[in-house]
Amino acid sequence: ITNAGNMGNRRYMLNMLQSDTANYKKRSNAEFGGAVERWLRKHRAMLIGDVPHLCVQGLKSGSIPSQIFDHVIIDEYQDLTVLEQELVREIWSKTGTLVVLGDNNQSIYSFRFNHPKGIEDFHTDWPECEDLVFNDNYRNGKSIVNLANLMAAEMRRGNKQMHAMKENVGDIKTVYWKTLNDEIKCLSSHIRSRSDDKFLVLVPRHFIGYRLKDAIGDDARTTFDEEVLENPIAQESFALASLLANPHDFVAARTYLGYNSITHQHGLKYNSDSYCKIPSNSGGHDLIDKIANEEIVIKGNGQKHIIEQAKKAQQWIMRSLSPDKIIDDVFDDKYTNDENDMEKRKLLLENFQEIRNAAHEILDEIPEPDLSQVINKIRYRIATRLPLSKYNSKEPRVRIMTLHSAKGLQEENVIICGIVDQFIPGKITDIEKCEEYRRLLYVGITRAQNEVIISWPNKILLKDVSGNRGRVDDIRNYKGEKWVETGRSAVLPRGLTEVTSGDAMHWCE
Repeated sequence: ITNAGNMGNRRYMLNMLQSDTANYKKRSNAEFGGAVERWLRKHRAMLIGDVPHLCVQGLKSGSIPSQIFDHVIIDEYQDLTVLEQELVREIWSKTGTLVVLGDNNQSIYSFRFNHPKGIEDFHTDWPECEDLVFNDNYRNGKSIVNLANLMAAEMRRGNKQMHAMKENVGDIKTVYWKTLNDEIKCLSSHIRSRSDDKFLVLVPRHFIGYRLKDAIGDDARTTFDEEVLENPIAQESFALASLLANPHDFVAARTYLGYNSITHQHGLKYNSDSYCKIPSNSGGHDLIDKIANEEIVIKGNGQKHIIEQAKKAQQWIMRSLSPDKIIDDVFDDKYTNDENDMEKRKLLLENFQEIRNAAHEILDEIPEPDLSQVINKIRYRIATRLPLSKYNSKEPRVRIMTLHSAKGLQEENVIICGIVDQFIPGKITDIEKCEEYRRLLYVGITRAQNEVIISWPNKILLKDVSGNRGRVDDIRNYKGEKWVETGRSAVLPRGLTEVTSGDAMHWCE
C-alpha cells in the first residue's frame, strides 16, 4: 500500500472508500482497496469502518433479512455517509414511518465523507415525504440564539431563523489576551473561582486542552478521542500487551515490528520495506519466534529494527508473566523517560496510569485472570469513547474537548478558547472547508444554555503553532522567544463586535 503516500493520505482514502462503494469504480481507488483487503486477510483482521458496507451488501444479497423495521428514526442524518444512508433505506419496511432529523448548519464531518445532500435531496428519493421544520429553540438563552441566527445567515443556508423559547437572556463574552499563556492562566483562574458551576471547554488543538486541564486541576478532565494511545510509546506498549494477550494476533505482531527499536517512532521509512518481504503464512508469536531465531531471514530497509523488536517480544513471551504483572510491566512508568518533551511525558505518565487502573479493575471483575479479555475491553472502550475506568465514569465539573467532539452535548457555561485564525481555518484556503469551520463554531456556540465565552490570544509561541499543524505567517521576537502573531479566527461571526481585553476582565486577580 506504499503507493498511497503518507499516513494521512491513506486515512483519507480509507474514509473515502468506506463512505460509498461507488468510489471503487475508479481504478486507482480499487487498486488501493484491493491492497487494503489483502493486508487485512493476511493479518486476519477487519476494519470497523467496513461494517456498514458488509451490512448493505448482506441486506441486498439476501444473506441478512432486509426491510424488517416498520418504524425507523434517524437523528443527525446530515452526518451519515452515502453508504450509511443507504443502510437506513435497506432496513425500513416501507410500510410504517421513516423519520430523519438533521440540520445542515451542523454538518461538520466532511473528513469522514458525510453526505449532507442526503437530507437536502430527501424529496428526490421520497417525493411523498412531509417536511416538518422545528425553529423553536429551548436550549439557548436569547442572546445566544440571536448570535446563532446571525451565523446561520452568514452561512447562506437559507434556514428560517430560530425562536428563543427560554426566558433568560443569556450572556456572550468575547475576550482577547496578550499571549496563549495569559489566556490559559486567566481562564483557568476564572473557572476555579466559580467552583459551583459546570463548564464545557472547547479547543481547536489538544495541547491547549492539556494545559488548561493542568492549570484548572482535579475538577477538569480532557476527553479527546483515543488520547491514551496518542503517543507512539503508548501505542508500542499497547501492541505488545495485545500480542502477549493473544498468541495469534497478527496485527499486534505487525504493529510491534513496525517500530524503530531505538526511538519508538514508526512510519514508511522504517520497517515496511523489510516487512513486505516476509512470508505471509506466519503471524503472532510464530512470526516473532521465527524472526528472532533467524528461521525467517529479514532483508531490506529496516531489517535491523525488525530483528531487534522480534527479540524483545520473544523475551517478553518467554517470561510467562501473570496478567496483572504484564500490565504493570508493559505500562511501566520508566518507558515514559524515552519521551524527550516534558509536556508529552507528563501526559504519557497519566495515560499509562489510566490504562493500568482500567486493566486492574477489569481483572477484579472477571472470575479468572484473562489478559485477552482485559485488552479487548480496553480496546472497545477506546474505540467507542467510553471511560476506561470507573474513576473516569463520573462526570467532571469541567469537560475539555475538541469542537468536533462537542456535537450533541450541552452545558450551562461554554468556553471556546484558542480560536485564532492560525488554527481555524489555519492552513486551509478551500472555501468549502472554511465554511465547514464556520459551521463547527456554530455547533460550539449553540452548546451553551446560558453563557458562552469566546476567547483567543494575540501571540502563541512559534513551536506551539508549528508543532500543532498551525499556520505560521508572522513571527516576532518577544521576551527572548519566537512568537507567532495571531488573531481572532476569520470564520467567527462578524456580529461579535463587543470585544474586551483580557486585562479588563480581572480574572487573574
